[in-house]
Amino acid sequence: PSLSWPPRLRSSSGTSDFLIGKAFRDAESRITDKRILTEAGLFREQEGLHASTHTKHAKALIKQHPGLQTALDRVLESYDKIYAEHSLDYHLAYAGGLEAIFTPFFKIVLDHRAVLFSGGDRRVASLLLWHFCEEIEHRSSALMVYDPVVGDSWYRIKNARGFSHAMASRDAYRRVQAERSERAERGLREESVCERPALGQVSLCDGYPKFTFALL
Repeated sequence: PSLSWPPRLRSSSGTSDFLIGKAFRDAESRITDKRILTEAGLFREQEGLHASTHTKHAKALIKQHPGLQTALDRVLESYDKIYAEHSLDYHLAYAGGLEAIFTPFFKIVLDHRAVLFSGGDRRVASLLLWHFCEEIEHRSSALMVYDPVVGDSWYRIKNARGFSHAMASRDAYRRVQAERSERAERGLREESVCERPALGQVSLCDGYPKFTFALL
C-alpha cells in the first residue's frame, strides 16, 4: 500500500528553503575562500529554485482551498520571526545538520519510489523526486560553508534537538489543524482542509490539502 507523506516535512519544505537561502546570502560576506563562496552561491541558487517551485504548487492548492492562505501567511511569519530571533551561526548550524542527514532518508524514498508514488499525480511525483535528487546532489554544501564560517562542530551538535526551525514545521501542521477545528465550530463547510485519509490509502504525491500546502 502507498504511504502518506509525513505532514511536518510536507508543510515546511519551501519555507525552510527560503530561510536557508537567506542565511547563506547573509553568510557570503564572511567567506574568504573563493571556492567556498562559489559553492555557497550555487547552493543558494538551488534552494531558491526549490522554494519558488514549491510555492507555485502551494498557490495552486490555495486556489482550490482558499483557507490555506491564512495558514501559509502564519507559517511565513513564524519563519521570519525565527530568523530575526537567532544568530546567523544558529541558522547555518541548522542547515549544515539538516542537509547532511537528508541523503539516507531520501535514498530510502527513491529506492521505494514505485510503491510510494504509484497512483498519484505525476506532476507532484516528479516535483518531489527532482527535489530529493538535488538535495542529495548538494548534501555537503551546507557543511562546507558552516565549517569555515562558524567552525564549531560542538555548537551545531548541541543545538540539534532544539532548533526552532523544526518547531516551526510542527507548528505549521498544528495551525492547519486549528483552522480546521475553528471552521468546524463555526459550522463552515471545510473548503481548506480535507479529511485525513487512512494510512495506506493515499500515495505520497496526492498533495492532500490536509497536509497544509503539501510542499511549501
